[in-house]
Amino acid sequence: MQPMNNRSKFIIFFLLFLLFALPVTLYLTRKGQDIRPRALQGNANLLLSTGNTNPDAGEYFDVVATIQMNDSSAKLSGADVTILYDKAKLMATNVVPAVQTVNPSYAFTEAPVVMKEGSFDNTYNFVRVALVVKGATNTLPVGSMMLAKITFKAKQSGQAVIKYPDDNRYLQIVGYGVGAQ
Repeated sequence: MQPMNNRSKFIIFFLLFLLFALPVTLYLTRKGQDIRPRALQGNANLLLSTGNTNPDAGEYFDVVATIQMNDSSAKLSGADVTILYDKAKLMATNVVPAVQTVNPSYAFTEAPVVMKEGSFDNTYNFVRVALVVKGATNTLPVGSMMLAKITFKAKQSGQAVIKYPDDNRYLQIVGYGVGAQ
């Protein structure tokens, strides 16, 4: 029997390493996926409301974005929402996030992202608002709450589309509750 050369030793060492490293890696990866065992589960309704559904050209009107949690035990800690609007008919002139510095009764403490007049595609522009609540879990808001008030100016008379994206990847709701382990 011949003594093993360096290449053979390396191959055996590498195979043994894989044999032990693979289960450890899979175990740690699975643990990493469980980092948020108390993440919000369930449903929330995102709503848009306005008092003017048929503005005249040059007229300003407000749209209020709200969220309604479907479970009373679900507590909201953050939201990142995108709202689309018809770029040919409307212009977003102002976005006021629902944070406590605007009104102490609002649920959110900060709005790190507030964007208006972003181009989404050939039909829509977008408004994006990201809001967070900094505080202890027992102080997180529940139920329905306002996200933002958006002021639009009509470029043309008549109805225009204002909506949340059809694709949920532009919407993120984070919280605590429902299904917590």
